[in-house]
Amino acid sequence: MVTGGMHIRFLFCALAMALTLFSCKKAETEEIVVVKRPKTVLLYMVANNNLSNDAENSISRLQNGYIPSDEGNLLVYKHCAGMDPVLLHIKKGEEGTVVADTAYRFPPRVSATKSALTQALNVTQALFPADSYGLILWSHGTGWIPPLTSSSSAAQEVSGSAPQRTFGLDGKVELEIRDLAQAIPYKLSFMLMDACFMGGIETAYEVKDSVDYYIGSPAEILTESFPYHKIMQHIFKSTPDYAAVCREYYDYYNAKSGAERSATVALMDCSKLAEVAEVAKRVFDQYGERIASLDLSLLQPYFRGSSSKYFYDLKDLVDAIADASLSAEFAAALERAVPYKASTPYFIELPIRSFCGVSTYVPGNPADTKLADYYKQYKWNQATGMIK
Repeated sequence: MVTGGMHIRFLFCALAMALTLFSCKKAETEEIVVVKRPKTVLLYMVANNNLSNDAENSISRLQNGYIPSDEGNLLVYKHCAGMDPVLLHIKKGEEGTVVADTAYRFPPRVSATKSALTQALNVTQALFPADSYGLILWSHGTGWIPPLTSSSSAAQEVSGSAPQRTFGLDGKVELEIRDLAQAIPYKLSFMLMDACFMGGIETAYEVKDSVDYYIGSPAEILTESFPYHKIMQHIFKSTPDYAAVCREYYDYYNAKSGAERSATVALMDCSKLAEVAEVAKRVFDQYGERIASLDLSLLQPYFRGSSSKYFYDLKDLVDAIADASLSAEFAAALERAVPYKASTPYFIELPIRSFCGVSTYVPGNPADTKLADYYKQYKWNQATGMIK
């Protein structure tokens, strides 16, 4: 988190539910009528932490923007400090006023778990069926980095004494990226990560089989978060414009001044990521041994602290080790997989010299063996063999 009035956000099992209410007088049922719409979008907010006020502000901005009607359902899973989670249906009420109806009350739970996320998605699908579904994940985050409970030194090093997360923070519980990927019970048309450091190739590749389009920031995200009052109009179009979602985010922060002019964002087409991995495998097979002798100061970092080795520009890494021909082939594959990317000149005090939109881990010299063993479990490393 950034002090001095500006904050940084590092940003359930399937529910078997009967959609009937039983009368105490006799064995009659009253069916709950559900209407299938073209699209349902869930904003999943893990804010049972120091981000509770920021979550409330994001919901307020959301209610001041585009609100769908027949074209879709806009839902918020809200878990703020001191409350049990609820599922809110953001809709237009009488005379066009915007209301946040409580559609479902969850029992006390930890929201930064695989089972909690799965259950929220299943409740959403049961109550608000649609032809397609989208998910926005809002909380703290540190990408692929192990949670604080990990024995790896990375969990203590990434931001000095600050606690580390992967996605989400509820009490002392964090959701690992591999668990997050396994929590998705059905195909999503898009996933937007409104949390810091979630624009890494490791995270995107882990969820690619469950998501059509992935939006994330390779660097941090200010706690003002995405401009929800601007982006929903693009999401709920009959043909959604995810590039416009990213553009709204970039334009919103690029119009600011000083340290608040800070944003990095990229849109990834998950169907193209396997091609990126195929070329990357050839790069690492032929030139991977050069990584150990790299001067990391020549690569674009996305972390502002002293341990920025955990988040570097992916294209910078390939350019630094591969020959010109293979580097160009990789750049072309990455360009096809990233149809939109943008960054401000600085993220607070960090200059953004080069920007492919996607971050990666780069093993140090000597490599952290515990962290390397953890990293090998990711599908990206299994597909590319960067760490043998």
